[in-house]
Amino acid sequence: TGVGLAHYTKNLEINASEGGHIGFTPYSNFHKDLFNYINKKEIHVSYEMVISSIGFKNLRDYLTEIDNLGLSEKFIEKLKISNEIGKLIFDKSKNINDDGNICKTIIEEISFSVGSYLADLALLFLPQEIYLTGGIGRNIIDEKSIMKGYFRDGRHLEITEKINLDIVKNPDLALYGVIQYLFKILNM
Repeated sequence: TGVGLAHYTKNLEINASEGGHIGFTPYSNFHKDLFNYINKKEIHVSYEMVISSIGFKNLRDYLTEIDNLGLSEKFIEKLKISNEIGKLIFDKSKNINDDGNICKTIIEEISFSVGSYLADLALLFLPQEIYLTGGIGRNIIDEKSIMKGYFRDGRHLEITEKINLDIVKNPDLALYGVIQYLFKILNM
């Protein structure tokens, strides 16, 4: 779905937000082209439109309508009918062939954007730690490219180097949050 963002205070108060709607900054020609494609349909291009399942739908539309980056017609047809676009691209990225190499580059570019977004959040909140959770972090990510995006800005490197970035792979994490909240409201 979208990009959820929450931070918690020293008192463990959780503050949810709509932080996925922060403006997206393109860092490569691929991102500039994708940004321009989305911007023709939307006035404001947010990170959510690039790094979430919504983003993968935009990516599919871009790849099938504008520039397939050299993907085969067979793979483009699979993209058009897929409900799991990110997973399809990620799985294909493991193949050593033309489609696989292109999909690997796409995953690296999207992962770099995730890292860049997290770096911006690090500068905004100056937390001790950042946790990336959810399906994209768990299933469809290139961790090396996330780290490249996270440490991209040399001017702020001394800040981001001090903030731990953890990629949480546990699919039940949301349940733990609900349980914690339940205990809190029941004063347990």
